[in-house]
Amino acid sequence: MSQALVEKRSVVGGPALTISIVGAVGLSVVGFLWSQGPSDDILRTLLRATARISFSLFVVTFSASSLDALLDRPFTDWLRSNRRYLGLSFGGVHLIHGALVWTLASRSHGGDLTALARAWQVAAGMVVYGLIVVMMATSNDAAVRQLGPARWRRLHRIGIWALFLVFLGNYVNKALGSGPQFWTPVVVLGIALTLRRWTWGRGSKWPRGRGGARRNRQESRST
Repeated sequence: MSQALVEKRSVVGGPALTISIVGAVGLSVVGFLWSQGPSDDILRTLLRATARISFSLFVVTFSASSLDALLDRPFTDWLRSNRRYLGLSFGGVHLIHGALVWTLASRSHGGDLTALARAWQVAAGMVVYGLIVVMMATSNDAAVRQLGPARWRRLHRIGIWALFLVFLGNYVNKALGSGPQFWTPVVVLGIALTLRRWTWGRGSKWPRGRGGARRNRQESRST
């Protein structure tokens, strides 16, 4: 058995990955609230933490296929193979983030979300959560069969690009109004976009599917 296969089997993947990530974040949030109390400062700390985790998961999900096409390593193959479950993990963590937003708004502002953000940001957030719920509900083989592969891919392509644009707009707005630290996620999104566009332009060289680039090179050597 190859070392790469041993390493791959030693890493959690599949539904267990989503359960592990979302469960760990959820238990951490509950434990922190239990020990510290649900004050506004604690809720804001948890909001920042869950926002960073969900953003990181989104970027990895958005870039997984491109990274595997570019690097073709066991770890990037694992990322691509588990892209669905990384996306579900992003959705689960972001729903936890949304629950914290609602808790803070209910505690301090009578449930008025516009007291925490501008009206357009609240509207964009509603769109984001609607997309997340739809994409999570259809991230399974049964939904692929029911919708058909072409419509399923179209739905998820629209969803992930809409999420990308909302994240980008939100962080650009924060960078312009709240501080230069928010340019970091803007740069990260720019890199992810560049990577995805660059690998798209070489789709014929790097076919889709697990180990696609590796197989392509092997076929090239044999011809």
